Amino acid sequence: MEIQVQNNILLIKPESLFEEKILNSDYFQSKLAYRIADNFEKEKSFKVIFNDDIFFIDGKNNIANIGDKNLTEGRLFYILRMLVDRYIVCNGGIGLHSGLAYDKGTAFFLVGDTKCGKSFYVKKLKENNIKVLGDDHTIILNNSIMGNLKSRVRDNDCEYYENNSTSIQYLNNYLIFDININTKKEISEVSFEDYVKKLDLEPVLKYLYCGIETENQNIKMDNKIIENYRKKYLDFLKNAEKIIKINGNYFENNKRCDIWKLIQ
Repeated sequence: MEIQVQNNILLIKPESLFEEKILNSDYFQSKLAYRIADNFEKEKSFKVIFNDDIFFIDGKNNIANIGDKNLTEGRLFYILRMLVDRYIVCNGGIGLHSGLAYDKGTAFFLVGDTKCGKSFYVKKLKENNIKVLGDDHTIILNNSIMGNLKSRVRDNDCEYYENNSTSIQYLNNYLIFDININTKKEISEVSFEDYVKKLDLEPVLKYLYCGIETENQNIKMDNKIIENYRKKYLDFLKNAEKIIKINGNYFENNKRCDIWKLIQ
C-alpha cells in the first residue's frame, strides 16, 4: 500500500486484495483517519510492503516493511497507526489519539487514554445533533482536520459501528476536552501552564514512543520525530481557546446534556 497527503487529506492506496480488505473493514476505519485512493499524483509517497517476518522502517527512502508471523488485526492496526502518525508529523502535521466534533465553526477535541470515555461522549454528542468527525484518531494538516470514518460502539454486551461525518473542516477556533469518565463527576477549565505541569506524554506518544517488538527485533522510533511530535502537541494545547477537564458521566440516565453549555 501507499500513503500520501493530497489537499490536506491523508490517502491510502491498496495494492492487493488483502490490503483492500484491511482498508475497507469497519475495524480499520474506526481506528485510523484516512480515505481510500485509487491512484496517486506523482509526488513522493510512503510505501508499505508485506514480506516474510522482517519489520523495518526506512525513513530516508520512505518505505516500511511489515513482516510478522503472528500478525493479528490489532497488531497490524498498531503498526499502521504508528507509520501513519510518523508520516504525518514528517509532513508538517500531527495525528492525535482523540475524538473530534465540530459545531458552528468551532472544533472540539476529546482527548484521553484508552477506555476513558471518548467514544461514549462522541456517541452522546452525535445523538444531540453535534457533527462528529471521529472518535479515536484525528489528523491536523495545514489547519485542516479529519477524523476516522466509523466509530466502534460498545453498548452493554453489544458491539456495532456507526458512521461519522466524512467532511474535512478548517481548524480555526477549537476547545480541548480532557475526558475521563471513570472518576468523580467534575468539570473545570485548566490553564495551559497548569495542564502541562501534570501532563503524562507517554499515552499521547504511545503510537510513536515505545517501538514495535518482533520475533527478532525491537524497532524504536527516531528521537527527532518524537521531539518534533512533542513540540507540535504542546503547540496544539497552547493555541486552544480553552482546555476543559471533564470527569465522570454528564449523560447519566440518558438525559440530554449539552456539555458546551456547561463551560460557557
